[in-house]
Amino acid sequence: MATRILLLVVTALQPAVAAEPDYDREVKPILRAHCFRCHGVRKQEADLRLDTAAAALKGSENGSVIVPRQPDKSRLLHRVRSQDKETRMPPEGAALSAREIATLTAWIGSGAKHPDDELPESDPTDHWAFRPPVRPAVPRPTDSAWIRNPIDAFLATQHRQQGLVHSHSAPPAVLLRRAALDLVGLPPTPAELTAFLNDQRPDRWDHAINRLLQNPRHGERWGRHWMDVWRYSDWYGYQKQLRNSSRHIWRWRDWIVESLNADKGYDRMIVE
Repeated sequence: MATRILLLVVTALQPAVAAEPDYDREVKPILRAHCFRCHGVRKQEADLRLDTAAAALKGSENGSVIVPRQPDKSRLLHRVRSQDKETRMPPEGAALSAREIATLTAWIGSGAKHPDDELPESDPTDHWAFRPPVRPAVPRPTDSAWIRNPIDAFLATQHRQQGLVHSHSAPPAVLLRRAALDLVGLPPTPAELTAFLNDQRPDRWDHAINRLLQNPRHGERWGRHWMDVWRYSDWYGYQKQLRNSSRHIWRWRDWIVESLNADKGYDRMIVE
């Protein structure tokens, strides 16, 4: 009787895990948190990679580390269970919890199943932001008379590849309205529209765009994008109370607007 009670107590203390843990939702997050740093895309100590199940099943330079359906023969479990600092994995940081070890044990014991189409982790240093910019060659489509600049050439090439037809040019009044809404956030006034339509210069469109860019409202319009990213606010919200920590934040707002109106470069704004 006492033995049965002891067995029940020990069983109750064991972490409850699924009989067949889901690899993507339960197993891989454990490996990512504890193992990828030394056995991932950038580093493979002992020639062991664990960022995909297929790579983990291949083992290391010392042989297999996972034996499906045989947890007791899986060296991965021996290492994460070890109390010896010389052999325990991970060697630094917190050890795996009892629940995490139980999850890995159940996964291996149920066959170490995993998606066949699993892809390895991408190298963070290969992110596009870390690559030097490369100017692509401008395509030269021959069947598009509307092309006026390199951007048009790229668009025309994609249109042809996707089987699309270029839209007809919008009327001058519509073009000016679109540009004004984009650059200053307001439609052109009747006087501005009349002046544009009566302008007979061949480069009237360039003059119209430059005028909009020189409008002080341009900085106000596009400064909002910056302020939205940094969650700019003068107020707490519904309380209509000035934020105690931001009594002078309006100076930052004005600096953004003035910088954009002065055509200050993004790199310079970041430095400032």
